[in-house]
This record gives sequence, structure tokens and C-alpha cells, in this order.
Amino acid sequence: MKIDWKKVWKKVPGIIRHDFIRKLIAFGLAAIVFFYLDRKLNKQHNYENDLPTDEIEVKIPDIVFVPGNSKQINLIRLEKNNPIIPLKIQKSLWAKIWSKSDIEYVLNQKKAFKKPFSPNQPYKIIISKDNIIPPFGIEIISGSKNMIYEERVEKMIDVEPDLDKSKLHRDYIIEKVTVSPEKITVSGPISIVKKMKSIKTSSIPLSNITQSFDYSAKIPETPSNLKFSPEKVFLQVSIKENIKKREFKLQRIRIMNDSPNLRLEIIGSPYANITVSGTNDRIIALKPEQIKPYIDISNLNSPGIYSVDLGCWVDAKSIEVIKIEPQSVKVKISKK
Repeated sequence: MKIDWKKVWKKVPGIIRHDFIRKLIAFGLAAIVFFYLDRKLNKQHNYENDLPTDEIEVKIPDIVFVPGNSKQINLIRLEKNNPIIPLKIQKSLWAKIWSKSDIEYVLNQKKAFKKPFSPNQPYKIIISKDNIIPPFGIEIISGSKNMIYEERVEKMIDVEPDLDKSKLHRDYIIEKVTVSPEKITVSGPISIVKKMKSIKTSSIPLSNITQSFDYSAKIPETPSNLKFSPEKVFLQVSIKENIKKREFKLQRIRIMNDSPNLRLEIIGSPYANITVSGTNDRIIALKPEQIKPYIDISNLNSPGIYSVDLGCWVDAKSIEVIKIEPQSVKVKISKK
């Protein structure tokens, strides 16, 4: 159904309908005069009373292209966050009435990035009222800040896993770590990227770990305006028991014998050196008196000189004897 605008217009009060075009033009001119006078009066008043300085965030691009000698150059700013600039601003009545907390001050890129790029030189711009686009109804009176851009470059660097080995239980050690990929791409300002050789991953949890595991580690964000590709790497961490060796020297050799009628004599030194292995905690706690080397001659009943192999008993759990020196001793057996 079509709307009959003529009938609708007739319902509008006559005070509005009569000479409507002239009234509309007059209203528009009055609004322009109002805003002009308001701006002038505010400006004069503010200058007389010294405008306060506001800390204003200006939205600027991270990356821009500017003319170079033979091609456009990709530039990146050194600061990661948008700059906070001390500005003196003047608000119109309209801006005061309709002001919002999320209004933006934006950089005019065409004005800010006019000059061509010079190789091996930082690219400096000045952010000021000449190239800031303020919100509607706001005029920037004064204030500026220098910003530096540099050529944006890429480079392959090594990835180093961040492993705090002190958090791993001392009975376990890291045997091997495989990182995939071993190298990633970093891009950012040339002055920073050219110095980089490697980057550490985020911290890898090792508390209460007693076996090998796989882990997806992030490349942490840095204070500088850097980008990494990929942003995660895959780790395979091989864990094994922390086996330690310890040597106990000059341990007296015990003789195991069931016959009360025989006299026994070790020819040479009655001492042996014993090397054992076990987990770090158990090896540290082991005492010399728990190491007991011995020879067993319970099957020898006739007088004579015999070569007998040494054995060793350890009065502790999970300890392995890996070396006995000497391996055998000579024993003289005679009747009492």
C-alpha cells in the first residue's frame, strides 16, 4: 500500500507547513551561526584561561608502505602500542553534549607519510594537529610527538625451549628435547631483528614430571613490535631417571664360612673398592656401613690356597653394584 504523502503533509500543523523552505533555510543558517559563535567564544575563553593538557591516545598504523628508490618500502613502528600524546584540545558545545568515552583520534596517513624513505635511516614522523583527525566537534590547539618507523624485515631464527631444570625432581633428568620446527620466522624493525639469533618458548612445566611427554609451546609476546610465524612449536621432552654412580673405597671383606674347624686367612689386602649406582636421592643417602663385600667359602672344606670371587651385598633398596675391585682374592684354609 502506497503512502499518500500529500494527505500526510496536510496533517502537519500550518505553522510548520507555511513557508516551510524558508524556515528550513533559516534554521540551518541559525545553527551555523550558533556553532561558529560557540567555537569563537570557547576558543577565546580557553586561550584566556590556559587550556589544560590532555593525554590523548592517537590511533596510528603498525605497518605502512612509503616510496623508496625503486619500490615501496614496508615500514613498521618501533613502539608496540598506540602513542599517548599530550594535546591541548577545544570542545564545541556539540562535542560536550554528545561526547563519548570511545571517541578516536586517528592519524591522517597521507599527510604523515609524505616524505620518501632513505635507506639505513630511521623514518621519523611528527604527530600533531596538522595530521591528526580529531572526533567531530573537537579542535586540536597544540601538542605533538615524534614517532620512529623502521624498515620491516624477516629472518629465520632458532627456537630454544624454556626448561627450568631446577623444577624437575632430582631423581630425574632431561635426556633429550626435540623442537619442531627448529627455526621460525621473525618479522619486525630491522634494528631489532638483525640482532636476534634465537627466541625462547614460553615456560615448559616440569613440576611432578617423572616420564617423557609432548608439549605445544607458545612463542611469547615481546615488548617490541615483533611477529613470529608459526606462533607455536611442538616439543618432545625425553625424561629418564637421574642415575648416579658412587665409589666406596677400602670396604672390609667379610668371610662367609659354616665350618668351625677351619682357619681362614685372606692373602693380601682384606679390603675392596665397591662402585654402586642408583637414583640421586638413594645414592646420596647411602652410608659406607651399608656396603658389605664378602667371599663365600662354605663349599670349601679342604686345607689349601684358593682364589675366590668377591660378592657384595648392599643394605638399601634399588641400589646396583656395578664394580668390585679386586674381583677375587686368595684365601688360605688350614685346620685348627
